[in-house]
Amino acid sequence: MLNGVSAGIVVMEVMRNAGGAAVDFSISGFNKSALDFIGQSPDDVVSHTLLEAHPHLRINGLFATYLRVLTTGEPAYEERHFDQPAPGYYAFFATRQIDANGVVVMILNITDRKNAEAQVIQTADIL
Repeated sequence: MLNGVSAGIVVMEVMRNAGGAAVDFSISGFNKSALDFIGQSPDDVVSHTLLEAHPHLRINGLFATYLRVLTTGEPAYEERHFDQPAPGYYAFFATRQIDANGVVVMILNITDRKNAEAQVIQTADIL
C-alpha cells in the first residue's frame, strides 16, 4: 500500500468494549515508511493493538487525538519529537475513515525543517 510514498501511512480500525466505547485500535494497513518509523516488522504490527505496541501514545496524547478524530470526524495535525525508534521530529495528520470505523494517519519526518527553524532562531538571537 503506497510504498512509493515517503510519508508513513497507517490505517487503524477502532476496537470497542462491551459498552461500545472506543478503547484501542487494530492496525489494518500500513506502508513501508510507516514500518521504518515505528521500527517493527509487518507481523509485529498486525499481532498487537496500537496501545499494546505503543503504550506511550496514551501518555503523549496522540491516542487521545486519534479518539477525538474518530469521535468528531474533524481531522487533526500535530508535531511531535520522538527519541526512538527513529529519533527526530514528526508531523501526524489524522483523519476519520469514511465509514467512521477507524482512523488513517499520515506520518512525515520533519526533522530537517525543525532543525532549520531552530538555526534561524539561533541566528536571529545572535544578531
